[in-house]
Amino acid sequence: PHLRGACANLLAKLIQTTVHL
Repeated sequence: PHLRGACANLLAKLIQTTVHL
């Protein structure tokens, strides 16, 4: 579960970076 949460957090960060870009 923890790993899944970390992956989701990383994915969200990546999406946020893409939107910002």
